[in-house]
Amino acid sequence: MIDTMRKIIFLLIAALTPLLLNARTPEWVSSMPQNSLYFWGIGVCDLSNPNYKEVAEKDALEQIVQQISVKVESKSFLSMEETDYEVHESYKQQMQASSQVYLENLQIFDSYQDKKTYYVCYRLSKDEYKAKVRAKSQEVAKNGYDFLLQARNAEADGNLTSALLFYQKGLETVEQWLFLDLIYMNENVPVALYAGYTSLWDGLTLQLQPQSASVQNFSAVNIEIIALLLKGNTPIRNVPLVAKFVDGAGKVSSSAKTDNSGEAHFRVTQLSGKEATQVIKISVDKSMMKELPAVFHKTNAVYHFPEAQFRLDVEQQQWAFYIYTEEDVLPTLTRQISSVLSNDNFDITTDYYEATHIVEIVTDLRLLGTVPGDLENLDEWLATLNIRVMDKNGAVLTQYADEARVLTPENTTRTVASQQASKELLKRFKRDFPKKLEKIAIR
Repeated sequence: MIDTMRKIIFLLIAALTPLLLNARTPEWVSSMPQNSLYFWGIGVCDLSNPNYKEVAEKDALEQIVQQISVKVESKSFLSMEETDYEVHESYKQQMQASSQVYLENLQIFDSYQDKKTYYVCYRLSKDEYKAKVRAKSQEVAKNGYDFLLQARNAEADGNLTSALLFYQKGLETVEQWLFLDLIYMNENVPVALYAGYTSLWDGLTLQLQPQSASVQNFSAVNIEIIALLLKGNTPIRNVPLVAKFVDGAGKVSSSAKTDNSGEAHFRVTQLSGKEATQVIKISVDKSMMKELPAVFHKTNAVYHFPEAQFRLDVEQQQWAFYIYTEEDVLPTLTRQISSVLSNDNFDITTDYYEATHIVEIVTDLRLLGTVPGDLENLDEWLATLNIRVMDKNGAVLTQYADEARVLTPENTTRTVASQQASKELLKRFKRDFPKKLEKIAIR
């Protein structure tokens, strides 16, 4: 009888055990809780993972972060302002990272594990989340608005570079919170900052006084050009401008910043080009854009900076230059230099008696000796170039001298050494001789 009872009890226990186990499995393991007062996240990880608790908790937290991140406010920057895909994705990543600040009030609702798997359930109160959102929105919006006012005041004062920095600081203040409704003093702060930032350089004009001048070529000149930078009627100060010849050649002060009256002063002191009309372009120095803060380059704005041209009408002189070569050891170099002078600077004549000026070119090439090398010996050559520009009375107006040492394999022919030396001297001549012409005054 006792054995029979034991068998019955054993069979009952065996039959009821699965039911008891199933009764202890929480409902949230198979379906997300439906309480709408909370954000919910459920993490799952196999017990074979030595870090199963950390993995499951991270999974649950990421689910809640995703629910928060996708709740972009209807009046937020991301919903109102058009940006390109890369910018939008960058802001979304920052938005997701910023959402994590709200996870400090997370609660562990429950955890459970069976023979193979670990489960954990987290929740976050929506009311607490919304309260933190409202507080953060007001804090960020006010801070951004303070920078917006400073930027506008600087812009109205004509100081665009200072305005740029205030816009930048304002954008940096709000850019991690662009998914929020950042309204302050009835202004959408991120939208206003972005609009001011991207339109800061719009509407600039550049005026020159005077706009042209008449001069003599290859003569000392002293012309002041005043460049006035305006936005509407407001003088713009502290902006770098640059000046350069775009037609012709000569010497002009290359850069200047606008002063408190919006003016930058340039001075032309020399003309060395042969063109009848020469032009100097004055424009905003675009290299300053490279120094702008990184957030500036996230905008998709395209800027068109103003520029103005100053015209120089050159009174042509009847000057003719005769090229004289007493010792022409490097004839290839002499021909190349003659071609450069003819194309860029002087009117060349082949008749000595028609010439008003002389260009004397003297070249030389000497073998200095043999230099021992690791693999082979080398011949060392010294090439020299001397140029003098003179009037018919022998008065030197300018002169140029250069030398080059070249190495060639031992017993190289003089022709090969001449070609190598000529190439090096010509490269330096093209670079340095125009600087000599900037100081020349032909009479």
